[in-house]
Amino acid sequence: MLGFPIPYSNELLYSVIARSGVHEGETSPKQLLDAVFSNRKIVATVDLPCHVGNLANQYGESLTLTTKVLIDLHTLWPAYAPFLPYDRRLEVEERMHGESNGTVHLATGAAASRISAKQKLMICECCRDEQTKKYGETYWDRRWQLPIIKYCPRHGPLSETDIILNRAHRHQFVAASQSSVIDKVIATKSDIRFSELSYELFDSVNNLSPSYMQWSCFYHNLAIDNGFIVGKRLDHDHLYDEYMSYWGERWLSRTNLLPSTKDSSWLKTIFRKHRKAFSFAEHLTVIDAISSQRTEVTGAIKQALQFKARPMKPDVKIHFDSRKKNKDQSDWLELLQANGPKAARKIQPALYARLYRNHHHWLMSVNNQHRLPACNANSRIDWGKRDRQVSQELLGFVRKAKKEWVMPRLSKTFLINQIANRSTVEKNLYRLPRCSAILDLHSESIGEYQVRRLKRVVAGYTAREKELKEWVLLREAGLSESRITSIAKKFLKEALSNVSSR
Repeated sequence: MLGFPIPYSNELLYSVIARSGVHEGETSPKQLLDAVFSNRKIVATVDLPCHVGNLANQYGESLTLTTKVLIDLHTLWPAYAPFLPYDRRLEVEERMHGESNGTVHLATGAAASRISAKQKLMICECCRDEQTKKYGETYWDRRWQLPIIKYCPRHGPLSETDIILNRAHRHQFVAASQSSVIDKVIATKSDIRFSELSYELFDSVNNLSPSYMQWSCFYHNLAIDNGFIVGKRLDHDHLYDEYMSYWGERWLSRTNLLPSTKDSSWLKTIFRKHRKAFSFAEHLTVIDAISSQRTEVTGAIKQALQFKARPMKPDVKIHFDSRKKNKDQSDWLELLQANGPKAARKIQPALYARLYRNHHHWLMSVNNQHRLPACNANSRIDWGKRDRQVSQELLGFVRKAKKEWVMPRLSKTFLINQIANRSTVEKNLYRLPRCSAILDLHSESIGEYQVRRLKRVVAGYTAREKELKEWVLLREAGLSESRITSIAKKFLKEALSNVSSR
């Protein structure tokens, strides 16, 4: 694409693509995707987009706008990268370079995080005015779109716009100049402090990430250095009280960061051995509260990297001599052959414990050899009854839809979305033969949908006894010669010949 816009400071790639559409006068989202990506299936992603390599190819080498630079400086990646293990970090960056099929949000933990993404794009009105004065246009700043952020450290509270994310038109990139401000949000002291901490993540890009073990050592030392220890153990009750008093229960509840008092609370697990990555919001709030603002997040990352990383254990191949077995091993093999590992463990827990302590590698090996296939039979639902209910509901809608000329394409997805429990139906179609047959019978192909649109236009012109012209019919039906299918083209010719023969 010629003249592709160069991104401004902290501008989202989403915004760059949207501005390119404005500059080129592209009113169709699909045509914009064709021009930029040569792919009409790209989803307009704000936080962690993919296909960044296609955008890097739009620029010359002299601009040095590589894939790595675009990811680090024009996405929300700097808020996630420092808190992921280094190998996973490289894997996610590789997926963002090309096509990921939604795995980026899974690999970063964003899809399952307690921190919800924003539902609307946000903007700082004062920053917008400065952008317009300096560049002649405005753009989406990536820092405004980070979850929980409600405050601009320079100007004050942000404002919500009318641009809704994850909407029906998920392929559409909307420029900041095309948005309208709805209302200014209310920012508390906690919002202001959290925004200041979050902005630090974007001001300094960290190319290294601490491992789980390094984060575990850092938080253990953080608690000790700040006096949260009783004897030789950490004082989790004191840590909880300090965290709650620092951020406030109301703010933590609103941001979904409120820890529980249970032993499985995320606030307790972050001070224990790390077995998973925690979100940037959890790291920021804990470090700032427990250190009483004495430790910055960038400093915390550097401190964690200084701890010695535990080397990976080499794969050890264990060779067992089947002729040398003690009584416990022989008894366990008999149990395995009759019951499988899980049932055998319940029958003889003491035997399992002895083998686990004394013959761990042997135990794991023989358990894997005798593992039984999983049986996940779900008898809670009468699928025959569910199939009949859904089929009746689906047929009722189809009969009503057949009478309507103006109706979107009756694709399988569209028909499933008209059902009350559409998610269950979509995931269990193989259990619903009647419903599946109805979908196959009544769903429209693209050609059938085009014919229906042409029929509506032809019927309207015939009723008014107007002369039919091919280009008029195509325009009224919203079709073009380049995209019309063979079946629709055949119907069009027949309709024109029938009218001319009268």
